[in-house]
Amino acid sequence: MTVHRRSTCGAHVKSRPGGRCEQRAGWGTDHVGVGRCKLHGGATPIKSDGRCSEIYKQLPRLGERIAQFLEDPEPLNLMRDLATLRALLTDYIERYEEFTDALIAWHETFREEEGSPKPARVLDIASARKMVVDIARVVAIIEKQQERGAITMETFNRVVSQMGVTVANHVKDEATLRKIEAEWAEIRVA
Repeated sequence: MTVHRRSTCGAHVKSRPGGRCEQRAGWGTDHVGVGRCKLHGGATPIKSDGRCSEIYKQLPRLGERIAQFLEDPEPLNLMRDLATLRALLTDYIERYEEFTDALIAWHETFREEEGSPKPARVLDIASARKMVVDIARVVAIIEKQQERGAITMETFNRVVSQMGVTVANHVKDEATLRKIEAEWAEIRVA
C-alpha cells in the first residue's frame, strides 16, 4: 500500500491568505507527515461503526478526499458532476476508434508470439451507453431538486386571481382597474 504524504495540512481556512492551512501535515497527531493537523480534525477520533475509520487509517488519501467533499459549500449542486460526465462521454466517443485501433494492434502483436496472453476483447461501446444512462440520472436528480422550489401553473393562476380580487376591492376607480387589467394581460410567464 502506498501512503500519500503531503507537506502541509491543506485544510480550507477562509481567514488565511491562500485559503489553506500551512501547518505541517499531521502536526500534533500520531500520524505526523500525513493528513490534517490537529487543529483541523487530524486528532479527532472518527465516530463511526468502525468500517469508515479503518478506511481512513488504511487509506489516508481517501479520508482526505472525503473530508474535502464534506467541506463543499454546495454539496447538492450536481452541475459540475453533469459537466464532467458529459465531457468524459464526449472524449470517450471521440477517441473510441483510436482506442479500438490501438487495442487491436496490441492484440495482433500477441499472434506473433504464440503462448502469450491475449486481451479478452476490444473496448466495449456499452461503456458509452452506461455513461449516457449516468448522465440521464444526474439530469433527473437536478430536475427534481429544481422542482422543489417551483410552483404549478394552477397555483400561480390561483394566486394571480386572488391578487386581482384584492386589487379590485381596494381600487374603486373603473379606469384604473382597466389599466391594471390590461397591464397584467401583457405579463408573459416563461
